[in-house]
Amino acid sequence: LGNSKMKKILSFIIFLFSLTVAMAESDSIASTLKPYFEYMLIHHEPRFDKIPEIEYCCPGKTDINNGSGWGAGLKYELALPNSMFLGLKFGVYSYDAVMGTSEWKKIRIGDAVEDMLIRHHTIFDFTNLHINPYLKLNLFYNVSIFAGGYASPYLAKKYEIYEEIIKPENKVFEDTKTRTRNHQSDNYKGEMGLWGGMNFGIAYDLYLFEDQVFLSPEISYNLGLNNAVNRLDWEVNSLNFGLNLGFNFHKHRKIQDIRSVFYTIDTVYVRSKFYKDIYVRGAELIDSTIKLRENIRETRVFITRIDTLFRGRKYEISLSMSNPDLTIEIRKANQEFQNLNVIFFKPETAELLDRYELIGPSDFNLDSIPANAIDIHYNLLNIIGYRMSQCDAIITLVGETDSLNTRELIDSRFRVISDYLAKTWNIDKKRIKTKISHARRKAKNKHDERYIEEMNKIRISTKDLAILSPIKKVNFDEIKQFSPEQANISVNLDEYMEISAFHLMMYQGKRMIFEEEGEGAKEDFTVPFNEQLISNIDVSKPIDITYIATLPDGKKVATNDVLNINKVALNEKVSRLALIFFEFDSDKIAKNSLAQIDELTKYITDKSILRISGYSDDIGDLEYNMELSTARAQNVADFIKQYNPNAYIESVKGYADIEFANGITSHGTPVERYLSRTVVIEVFDVIE
Repeated sequence: LGNSKMKKILSFIIFLFSLTVAMAESDSIASTLKPYFEYMLIHHEPRFDKIPEIEYCCPGKTDINNGSGWGAGLKYELALPNSMFLGLKFGVYSYDAVMGTSEWKKIRIGDAVEDMLIRHHTIFDFTNLHINPYLKLNLFYNVSIFAGGYASPYLAKKYEIYEEIIKPENKVFEDTKTRTRNHQSDNYKGEMGLWGGMNFGIAYDLYLFEDQVFLSPEISYNLGLNNAVNRLDWEVNSLNFGLNLGFNFHKHRKIQDIRSVFYTIDTVYVRSKFYKDIYVRGAELIDSTIKLRENIRETRVFITRIDTLFRGRKYEISLSMSNPDLTIEIRKANQEFQNLNVIFFKPETAELLDRYELIGPSDFNLDSIPANAIDIHYNLLNIIGYRMSQCDAIITLVGETDSLNTRELIDSRFRVISDYLAKTWNIDKKRIKTKISHARRKAKNKHDERYIEEMNKIRISTKDLAILSPIKKVNFDEIKQFSPEQANISVNLDEYMEISAFHLMMYQGKRMIFEEEGEGAKEDFTVPFNEQLISNIDVSKPIDITYIATLPDGKKVATNDVLNINKVALNEKVSRLALIFFEFDSDKIAKNSLAQIDELTKYITDKSILRISGYSDDIGDLEYNMELSTARAQNVADFIKQYNPNAYIESVKGYADIEFANGITSHGTPVERYLSRTVVIEVFDVIE
């Protein structure tokens, strides 16, 4: 080649390839292919007076040295370690050189002499085959810089020259009768040569379609280092605006950064309070390393220290009980739990009470509902959904409006019930009718807040008695009585032990039976065994007892014991109808209860003993409620005698709200108050 600058270009290209090949690793297989297009602004630096082989060219230094062009082709990039890429650019460039040289001449016009400005235009059109290896570095957020060297052999060189009168504007050449002359164009016959140099630029990759396709706008600069025409000092530079369409042959690699912390702690235990106050926690020594594996960069932080801890005095505590066993007498029972036909909502909202079970067909099992009136009621929506899915029955939702329960609120409550049955149990909404009436409060105590709370309900009615028929529980274990009536628990503490807080727990598995906690120390506890507590016990398991003492320094000391349960099976059986429901302040037996009393008479034999107990809620005074509950019990007894005149009724008694009906433990909620307006019929038989 004989050109020292060109030799430098080739040496740089060879060095670039050698460097990138040496850096490549076995896992550097990710590659991309990019078709590209560039628009070029050309700047020429000619330092000559005349181009050989072209007549009338360039009588002096050129003062116009512009040009433009385009380039198109393909780029191939190979991923290297450390966010670097080796690229090869191969394509065709087409650009021009627009050069001009101005010349002032004297001309005679008649007897006058004038100045004429003539410009010699030289226009070259170049076509090149462009080869450009480069090295690219990704900086951040898909922004990259690149640099390389290029060798661009000329495929064609065409030129065009002419002279043009610039001033005066009204003159023409005499031989052409125009303002231009000496037009000449041809293929340049000299050696084709080579356009070579260095290039650098910046690009941004915009990834599309799961990082497989991307657009890359870029700006680059080509710095020419050799001559466009042999034997002339003519260097070509260009500012390029490019757009690349990239295709990843492999998914875009993403590095996941994770941080792992490793503790190494050596602990020295001391018993002297002197060391407790001076040496508590040692200084930490922190070190870290970075480990690369596949697409994960893990920063490992190692923390080491030596701690001195005050072990202090070891305290001994224990529990003792005056009665280590709880005896529970069990009898067999059959019971029919009549369903309430109302659903309760929170006041002034369309939100159901929290305890309602909303579980759906996959988790609901009618037989697994506990034999308890409360649990059965809170499964009412699932019971209705299950039974409607087995037949074609139609139900009607009835709501009563008043000053607190508006028509809009009642409609919202209708939607909550119908949407649940439709979406969860797949019940056609056409089978769910609605009806609204105005509330009439003629009963006593109608201004009682608890009575007003019960107005937040939707009543369910149906002609198909099977939908709201009782839930039958057959031959299940029922607690008849238990002893003792309370558990006396004592905590035996170390005499030097100081306690800032205590916590006593009685539990079975995750079920809490009883707990008490407070500040300071407490050593003696009395736990009453009432019906509410006993009903929450699984009689097949012992009761665990744990006492936790919190020391002034925050440490906790605990002790455990067990309360065993003795289960005694009795040779008696009770059949019970629970519950016969009455409206508020009424002793009239509802129609749906009459059929259930008839069903119960099937359990009555010549040896049966009947006990009929009436109950009420706690709204109103006790004397009136006692009369009301007794009247309810007597009406039921009279009705049974109509079916079976020989039935032996041992007792007919009203309890008002002094005692709870079977399964009820309080009058605190609308559900419990509704369930308390009842008469319970018990039929006792001796098991043969």
